[in-house]
Amino acid sequence: MKLILLLVFLSSCSSFMTKEDQQVLRNAHRTGQYDKALEYLKNSDNYQRDESKLLLFLETGLIEHSKGNYQKSIADFEKAREVYKTLYTSSFSKNVQSLIANDNYDHFFGATYERSLIHFFLALNHFLLHQDAKLSKSEKRIELFAARAEILSWDSFLSEQIGEKKGRSVFKNDLLARVFGGFVHESVGTREDLEVALQLYKDAGEILFKNYNAYQVYNGLYKKFVKDFDKLHGFKTEQVRNNYVNETSFQKELKEFLNYKVLELSKKKNKRAYKKLVRSLKPSKEILKKLKEKDNITIILQRGIIPEKVAKVEYFPLGTIMASQRYQQQGLYNFASRDLRIGYAPYHYRSYGNNYSFGSALAIKFEVPVIRYRPIREKITVNILDFNGKSLGEEKMVLISPMGEIAEQALAEDAPARYRRIGLRLATKYVTAIAASYATYMGLRQRLGAGLAKAIAVGQFAIASNMIQKSEKADIRYWATLPNDIRLASFYLPPGKYRLRANVKEEEKSFLLGKIEVDDSGQMKLFSYRRFY
Repeated sequence: MKLILLLVFLSSCSSFMTKEDQQVLRNAHRTGQYDKALEYLKNSDNYQRDESKLLLFLETGLIEHSKGNYQKSIADFEKAREVYKTLYTSSFSKNVQSLIANDNYDHFFGATYERSLIHFFLALNHFLLHQDAKLSKSEKRIELFAARAEILSWDSFLSEQIGEKKGRSVFKNDLLARVFGGFVHESVGTREDLEVALQLYKDAGEILFKNYNAYQVYNGLYKKFVKDFDKLHGFKTEQVRNNYVNETSFQKELKEFLNYKVLELSKKKNKRAYKKLVRSLKPSKEILKKLKEKDNITIILQRGIIPEKVAKVEYFPLGTIMASQRYQQQGLYNFASRDLRIGYAPYHYRSYGNNYSFGSALAIKFEVPVIRYRPIREKITVNILDFNGKSLGEEKMVLISPMGEIAEQALAEDAPARYRRIGLRLATKYVTAIAASYATYMGLRQRLGAGLAKAIAVGQFAIASNMIQKSEKADIRYWATLPNDIRLASFYLPPGKYRLRANVKEEEKSFLLGKIEVDDSGQMKLFSYRRFY
């Protein structure tokens, strides 16, 4: 009875994130109804919960960014950073309720990739403000150096993650931080910053090889790479390259871009070293041609929307926990299967290293969160048009952050531990309820008869089971409006007015990015777009 009362309390006060909550935001973002999304967040109990405060600021920060309200976006992302720092340095995120209830009662801390992106959007916001024509020269300089400061803060954050997750292939070193960091330092343009930019582009190539070969979009042998990740440090580079890597076209294009940036910056620094690099990297004729003109245009495309995070049904065996009960095991087991109708896992059900065969063990069903990832296939180029609509050429957009796949793998890598934690917690609840019902049956059958005693016991279990299900839902909280992937193009354009269209080769379609004007200052200009095509 105490268990039932506790479960009634937990289920009555539960307010869990739903798929519908996230769909409102995702649809509003797709259609540009940003004020509607902000209003929804303001009035949503699920987002306004103290336990979801970090998520609230992540969503409002991205909405304001998409609206072009970069100062408001900065304010929200700064709040998000303060929340995660507080959660990181305190113990209250390990909510005692989560030991008896589910993860929804705990504070949302975000995955590493989500916290990493706070730094990206802060740096991007500051850089876009740096280009605002309404700001004075000194104000623009302040914003540019604020962007650089954020890149340094981002690096410190990632250094902490590398130490904590050593030996695991899960996301811990952000390629986006190196590529965008290189861009920002290059734009600042001092000798020291150009040195840093050069090193960041070199680091990006190393991260691509050591960490991002864990992703399908970059490596045809990604499963093998992930499986043996903790062993790879003991192999020579060529052994890993030959046995664990099959570069996709996305990786080849990104490597070509990174090599181009290394050559471009090395050319300014040391001509002898540059010639040596040319011999070593063997750039294509296309890259050698690009090196004759200094890039002055960079395009960032935040494409699509991150895959949905949904609940998936899993099974957990009850046998071991039931064996620990003080009642005769076989009697309890038979009562659970025959009278309480506890079922079995599907035939040869396989889950995170466990293989349950039909009839071998009673099992409970429960929910765990998964990402519905769809592999990236689309190649995108930027078609540069003059104002008469004449095409002046195309530039490749390289994939620098496969956000959807990063999210899917980050969740999947923690799945075994999550499965055991939730499964054990739920199984304990169910077995306690089963044992209580069995005790009721055994205590009443002499006085009331087996039939009535069984009916009362089954009713008692039905109430407890219903409460358990209501108090246990998959925690599907995540940053639901992020792009599916981030791409980048960098090239030179002479002064003039242009229109930019994105061509999607695989789907034989194109969409407008925007109109741009290039001045004669020679300074790098960044254009950032969010598109859902």
